[in-house]
Amino acid sequence: MRHQIAFSTCWADPLGSLSRQAPKPITCFVASLETASGPGAIQGLVKLYQQSPQGGAWTLVLAPGMPRSLVNSGRGFVSICGLNNILIGLGADGFMYMSTYSQALGWWGGFELIQPAVPPGSPAYAAASISEFSAQVVLFNWQAVLVIAAVASSPGTIGPGGGLNFDSRFFCYTQNLSTQTAGNWSPISVGISNARLPSLGWTDLNIAATGNMGVSLLGASGGQAGPGAIFGWSSSDGVRWNSAIFQNPTQPAWFTPAPVQDILLTVGATGQPNQGIVLSSGQPRLCYDISGSGAGWALYGGSLLPANVVNPPSFLTSAAGLGNGGNLQLVSLGHTVFPGVLPWLLWQDTGGHWHPFPYDPASGEYVNLASNFGGSRPSPIDLAVGAGWTGNQTPTLQVAYLASDGNVYITWQDSQGGWHWYAGISGNGLP
Repeated sequence: MRHQIAFSTCWADPLGSLSRQAPKPITCFVASLETASGPGAIQGLVKLYQQSPQGGAWTLVLAPGMPRSLVNSGRGFVSICGLNNILIGLGADGFMYMSTYSQALGWWGGFELIQPAVPPGSPAYAAASISEFSAQVVLFNWQAVLVIAAVASSPGTIGPGGGLNFDSRFFCYTQNLSTQTAGNWSPISVGISNARLPSLGWTDLNIAATGNMGVSLLGASGGQAGPGAIFGWSSSDGVRWNSAIFQNPTQPAWFTPAPVQDILLTVGATGQPNQGIVLSSGQPRLCYDISGSGAGWALYGGSLLPANVVNPPSFLTSAAGLGNGGNLQLVSLGHTVFPGVLPWLLWQDTGGHWHPFPYDPASGEYVNLASNFGGSRPSPIDLAVGAGWTGNQTPTLQVAYLASDGNVYITWQDSQGGWHWYAGISGNGLP
């Protein structure tokens, strides 16, 4: 799923941000992709907002420099991803670019092309025409490592002359953030032949990665007709990958009744395993990591979320993060009979149970999360979740929405589980 908005929380050091004794973050940013119009306009330029820990106010700041090759071509990014201290953009040219935040300097470096180092004697791997990617900073042997998983748009585009034939179109890139030693692209061997992919209708792929002391990955088939399929992999080093098992050990995947439009892989509520939220025909289906390592997945209850709700919304995309009391907050964009798209909330408690919020038990229907959208106001088109501040210098969960008017709107959760809009919003989003 390509995203037009990203949340990046910046820390003093990448390793510290992953430990339980992590210091408070330095600052946080929201990056959105601009939609331009008119002669000479460039699509996909980055607009960047920064939130101060002192007071929690948001300001528009200088964005990282865009790659000259994209600017000269009149095309920018088509997707953006935010991590701790890192922004990654997928260019319209099919290549990925990365910018990192410098604590010492207090600003972002310009976006640079990701060019993996190639060990001597190895084929000159190169991935062109990347269609989907996801990234995460994880711990390998107590070192912070950036792991990027990417998908080439079609077989045969990998390597010199496009002649290299691998078992799949997934590729992985790793970089040790402690030593700044670059890794290299390598094929993920999962036992799926290229000949089988067309039979599943793999016209689009959505991937996500998350983990701690390892990394797990979920990939989904898109398409316009027929069933969808979810595949999973796990790795303890970001280079060697093993295929995951979905319930029935004789089948390598979990098949859904309809094509998959979006997939989200997230940590669960405190004490719970990783959760996979799969949007199929507008409804979220839930699977969870029963192995603890990404090697085995099972369906949750009846698999569909929410359960026993009248007229559930039809969802388009989702984002998630840990909120008050270690509960997992899942915010999804969707619509019911009301014209336009609104945000809706599901949350998982530390016992593993899921709840809709807010919820009207009398009618059995959802109540949308945000009153700032709807009516004459613009609809949100994308969202991102991250840690920010409420004014007391205590990090708290925030959700950033990119609306159809091109502006960004922020809502945040307090320690009691209540939700509020950023106080500085006058109706037109962030400044």
